[in-house]
Amino acid sequence: MRKILILAGILVALKVLQPVLRVLIAAVAAKPVGRRALEKQPDTIHLTPADQSAWKDRAAVGPTGLGQRPGHSITNFPNQSAVQVFEQARATRPQGVFAGHAADRVARDFETAFAESMAWRKGNGFSTREVVNVAMRPRKAA
Repeated sequence: MRKILILAGILVALKVLQPVLRVLIAAVAAKPVGRRALEKQPDTIHLTPADQSAWKDRAAVGPTGLGQRPGHSITNFPNQSAVQVFEQARATRPQGVFAGHAADRVARDFETAFAESMAWRKGNGFSTREVVNVAMRPRKAA
């Protein structure tokens, strides 16, 4: 009976300490973890038209825990309509003159920006803080 109680205690302790262990491992192994994560990312993407049903989990769109690329802001508006996103982005954008966008170029412009951003990220890697920030995020149920 004592062995069962000890085993149960160990299992409970591991479950309670799991978030702490995840952050500790992330802090100790940040560079190889970040490098492995970047290796899994594509250098480029290709957007294709899709309707609203293409979103599997709209709530999953949100802050990443990653730092910003210098000179580029990161904005997330989960669970908002395209009109709401546009109005929010327009209200919070920096002032100044911007390159024009046309409906027929939006996907290509986004793909180009993604490729530039990914090239920067792969060239600079992740900081230990960024890896720990991601490790601290609540895990989704499988």
